[in-house]
Amino acid sequence: MNNPRLRSLRERPVPTDIYATGVALHLAHIRISQTAPYPRLHFLEATDKAELICVGYLGPHLLTR
Repeated sequence: MNNPRLRSLRERPVPTDIYATGVALHLAHIRISQTAPYPRLHFLEATDKAELICVGYLGPHLLTR
């Protein structure tokens, strides 16, 4: 996550009661399918603050390089 371009792909909006900035890094993800385009669901588990799981992204695998 040292690459600003790749990090920005994983920074997604969240309610301000979770993070005051309204943006959080969604690193946790699950793979939805074994076939191309290998969709991923990136999420932020925030049950300790607001009893929410925030879905930040659902789509093709994000860039890693």
